[in-house]
Amino acid sequence: MFSWNSRSSKVVPPNRHSSSNTSTNCISRQQHLQSYLNHPTLKPSTRRVNPSDDSTYDTVFATKSGHALMIRVTYAQGGTLRTNPEIYLYGVEAEHRWIDSSQQHRVIGYPNINTVDQWANSEETLGHAVAAIVKHLQLNPPTVSLFTNPALLDMQNKSVVSQTRVPKRANQPFSPPAYETAVEEDFDINIPPIPTEFPELEFLSKDEMKQLVDDEDIFQAFLQTKVTNIQEFLQSNLEGTYQSAKNNLEQESELLALHTEATNLHQLLTKKGTVFATLTERQELLTERPDKRLVVRKLMVAKKEIDDESEDMASSYVNGDLTDVDINEFIRTYTEKRILYHIRNAKIERLRVG
Repeated sequence: MFSWNSRSSKVVPPNRHSSSNTSTNCISRQQHLQSYLNHPTLKPSTRRVNPSDDSTYDTVFATKSGHALMIRVTYAQGGTLRTNPEIYLYGVEAEHRWIDSSQQHRVIGYPNINTVDQWANSEETLGHAVAAIVKHLQLNPPTVSLFTNPALLDMQNKSVVSQTRVPKRANQPFSPPAYETAVEEDFDINIPPIPTEFPELEFLSKDEMKQLVDDEDIFQAFLQTKVTNIQEFLQSNLEGTYQSAKNNLEQESELLALHTEATNLHQLLTKKGTVFATLTERQELLTERPDKRLVVRKLMVAKKEIDDESEDMASSYVNGDLTDVDINEFIRTYTEKRILYHIRNAKIERLRVG
């Protein structure tokens, strides 16, 4: 249900004596407000915010995504100065290309209302402008992150019920909900219609009608013929309910098997996700551009290691500790180590220069 209390839900027309007579593009402020308050689509959803102030109004509307949202329209009296209306998305924290969140979610995507001159030159009524903005926000809903207005938040649950239990027909007009609309559950049950006439009684004489009314047995027999449809309907529903319950029970084992399979797949997905996250982290470390100073330090350590190895090898050969090593093999191994030493040293110098 979209509702305000009885005191504030009624749209109060602006005070004619307090309205400015200054015209804007040949349309007076009073005419602008009346075009808004009497707009056939907006009127049921619009209320005056403050009974003593005719400058601010709220309009509730439903979006195609199922949210109930509200715009606040302010059209202040300008005295001898011209004014333009200001329209805000009210009661929410939201993002939309037509909305400027830095200006209290003011609507800036509709050019005609942005400045006094644009409004004066547009020759558009307030009702037409508000309806165009509402329609755009209905078909292109804002991304809502938070409802800051309790009444608007309360409308969301009711709106969801309405969307799920009362499906929108293909040709049904998409208009804003009325403030006093009660959301009723719409159950698709084929209940026999209530008869509006009884043809079998039209040809009865006065005496026969009197006998039908006075004789309880005859009257009950007549009623019995009329409740037969209801009894058949109840029996049909009972049989249908029984058959549906039986079909559900027959599918219980299949449902349990599918549930088990889904649970196992979910657990497997969780494990795979953990492994993937670990591998992704490792990949980022491997592909990340290394710090040059860290690379230089590692090269210096490696250079010193290979230098020590080659020097120890040469000392051992000179001291006669490598008598079992062929001279050619010693030269090849020693040369490889010294080449690797100079390569690492050259890399260090190049990194330092670069």
